[in-house]
Amino acid sequence: MNRSPVIPAKAGNRVFIPSSPRAIPSSPRKRGSRSKQSWIPAFAGMTRRWISVFVPMTIFLCLFPVLTYATMPVIDYTAISKMTQEYQKLTELYKNAESQLEQEKQLVSDAEGHYGFGVFENSINDLKQRQWSPDTWDDTLQGLSGGNPERYQQLMDEYKKSHPVLSSSDYEKGATENQSKTYAQSIAVNRAATVNASYAFNDIKQHLQNVHDISSKIDQSTNTKAAVDLNSRLNAELAYISVQELKMLTLINQQLANQQSSEISESSDNSKFNTLPDA
Repeated sequence: MNRSPVIPAKAGNRVFIPSSPRAIPSSPRKRGSRSKQSWIPAFAGMTRRWISVFVPMTIFLCLFPVLTYATMPVIDYTAISKMTQEYQKLTELYKNAESQLEQEKQLVSDAEGHYGFGVFENSINDLKQRQWSPDTWDDTLQGLSGGNPERYQQLMDEYKKSHPVLSSSDYEKGATENQSKTYAQSIAVNRAATVNASYAFNDIKQHLQNVHDISSKIDQSTNTKAAVDLNSRLNAELAYISVQELKMLTLINQQLANQQSSEISESSDNSKFNTLPDA
């Protein structure tokens, strides 16, 4: 370790003792005596600073594309193509489902509504006109009428005029009691069958007119519901006709039964006559 020389101090004077030889001021240089190579250290410092900035930046720029591509996802074009095809299929399925939905909405719309075909030529008054016959067979034999009493009574009067018969009391004068009962029963059955058959025959024209009027509404069926209602109304009219046919078959059976009853009564009377003693 270098030590500074000791210089004796004089009284009243301050003495500066430097701590190191560098602290001793050098003799002043003359103006213009600066060394020509003083720029070299400055240039070297600036070069170091430039290198410290340029080199890291160059390295970063060189590595940036690599880092960028390293962070990007791997693109599978085959998978993308399959996904595109699946998307197209799903789009087609969606369009088909949407079309089916619209068709179902149209079907629902076609199945709704009220078009008045149920009461067309089928009102309560029309029903009463169809219920012209008596409610029971006994009422029919007694000459009672049904829903159209005026027309039924008119037919009864026409039958009496066109089929003159003896009264039961007059018939008993020349016949037995059983024959008289059979005679009265036959008159009642024949009258009921004739009157009902006449009424049903005359009513056929009205049924034909109803069927024609109903069928003329076919072109007015705007949708499925209207067509179904119209078809149901036509079936109802055919059902009315079938009921009238059933009624006529019943009358035929009643006539056959009455004819057989007359034969039985006649056979009974013959049997009684044969058992009488000879005179």
